[in-house]
Amino acid sequence: MKKVVLLILTMAVIFSLVMCGCSGSRGVGDAGISLAEFNKIQVGMAWSDAEAIIGDGCQGDKMSENENKDNDIITTVMVYRYKGETKGYAEIEYTATRENKPLGNHTNYKVTAKHDYDLE
Repeated sequence: MKKVVLLILTMAVIFSLVMCGCSGSRGVGDAGISLAEFNKIQVGMAWSDAEAIIGDGCQGDKMSENENKDNDIITTVMVYRYKGETKGYAEIEYTATRENKPLGNHTNYKVTAKHDYDLE
């Protein structure tokens, strides 16, 4: 019985350590976003300006994309997650609108929300 309990406890500890290592809390160095870079990004800023602040080496992961058609306007919202340089991550929401007709004018994506999770 003691061996079974010891085995279960050992497996629980190993599982916890593996999950901590996969949580994304570790940084990725210069390929990530810093808190200083995050703070420079403002709601209403063009996507290209936000990406210029973050830097070419930092590639975000698309977390979601949603398109809403409302009569004459189509709104597209995308959320990207950027890993932190030393730890944590940031999520930035970009939104664009265009006319609901073939080849309608597409406005540039703008930052509409941002959140940091334990960036340094």
